[in-house]
Amino acid sequence: MVDPSSCLGKKIQTKGCVISVTDRHEQDAAGSLARFREQLRRCLTRRADAMFELADAVASAPGRVGSLPGLSLEPEFRRGHGSVYAALTAGRIDESRLRRLLLAAVPAGRERLVWFAGDVSNWPRPEAVCSPQRLMVHDKSARTLAGHPVTSGWPFAVMAGLEWGPTSWTAPVDLARLGSADTLTG
Repeated sequence: MVDPSSCLGKKIQTKGCVISVTDRHEQDAAGSLARFREQLRRCLTRRADAMFELADAVASAPGRVGSLPGLSLEPEFRRGHGSVYAALTAGRIDESRLRRLLLAAVPAGRERLVWFAGDVSNWPRPEAVCSPQRLMVHDKSARTLAGHPVTSGWPFAVMAGLEWGPTSWTAPVDLARLGSADTLTG
């Protein structure tokens, strides 16, 4: 067997030489991901195992998630389809802990600054008559029967942490459904 260090800088006669170099950045990223997953698991306080597997199934799905029972078919979700509904109805999340975890995941950029962007997006739900907390929202893509771009739905405020440099990655860190008494600045 040939010592791989002898392949560097010397001419030797061998049929092949294998040099294995571990990528330190890749190891650090894997360790960071493992720590994030552990901390995410601690944010789940009730039906935690099913909720954690559900999060894995959503993150690992090869495409858009079309239905809740479809998530139970993902290999990461090792439970029956009834557990999807049980996790969503009876599961609990420590919201403040999750918010702190997501905020800590946003990397600081130049001069240790973290940049955030906020947006309010409307979710039109004109057919959801059983949801009394709907508000009037603007939706230019789906016109009402009268032809107006105003329909009922929910406005959601989203806060995302922005990355530095030439990248389009963002880290959503907070989401809130706005009510009729809420303001965008308050």
